[in-house]
Amino acid sequence: MTKMPTQWYSPGTARSKRAQCALRISTDERPSLPTTALSTWTAAILLTMRTDESCTFCRIVHGSDPAYVVYEDAHAIAFLDRQPAAEWHTLVVPRTHSRSLFDIDPLNAGALMTSATFVARKIRRIIRPDGMTLIQSNEHAGGQTVFHVHLHLVPRWNGDNLITPWRAERANADELAAIQSRMMAPVEDECVGPHLLNRRFDR
Repeated sequence: MTKMPTQWYSPGTARSKRAQCALRISTDERPSLPTTALSTWTAAILLTMRTDESCTFCRIVHGSDPAYVVYEDAHAIAFLDRQPAAEWHTLVVPRTHSRSLFDIDPLNAGALMTSATFVARKIRRIIRPDGMTLIQSNEHAGGQTVFHVHLHLVPRWNGDNLITPWRAERANADELAAIQSRMMAPVEDECVGPHLLNRRFDR
């Protein structure tokens, strides 16, 4: 069996210290609905959770395929794109399998966006890009290539001349590992709850 690179993290395997640091936000600090709605929200999603063994993203979610994971919570997982449009290009995917936006359960879609909001704001606090492009593609005509609904978070810079759809080029593994390490490290003001999701991090 091929040995998995030590800097990669599979959710289904034993957690390293780095992974434990990243996963800390998946408990008390994870993005969530108000407490009164959380149990209903979580239960509804868990009841509808399904998987597809032929799906690359499902295999990442369940730990059978490795990925540069930078965040996960009860509903979604985020990892670095191995063919990035820009540095820190991150994918956010729901744990439950849905082919596209056309068939994802609305509760799962809401949870996915909540998770993506947190990841986007964390990227912003760390590298302070001038902007960010969120891309969500569906079916062949829409540019979808992996048929498990997902969001692209692409940091943008003034004058970056990035045109989408972009030309994909495989990134250097060391560069991905370095970004993963920075994303998994705690940053100032890293706490998220319903009362902080609308807070601005401009300082």
